[in-house]
Amino acid sequence: MKKNIGTKDRLARLILAIILFSVSFFIDNEIAKIVLIVISIISLLQAVIGWCGLYALLGKNTCPVK
Repeated sequence: MKKNIGTKDRLARLILAIILFSVSFFIDNEIAKIVLIVISIISLLQAVIGWCGLYALLGKNTCPVK
């Protein structure tokens, strides 16, 4: 997999993952809590790996190294 997420985008996804995971502790609805945790895990993995499947499908690349 070729990286297609740039540094700023990865940082934004990491911050989003932390926020969503933190918010999930304050939600009483179990389904909403699970959804937030899953989205935060996906966002965290994308930030760590540097690859986004949706970006790959759309042909988008924010990574400066090609």
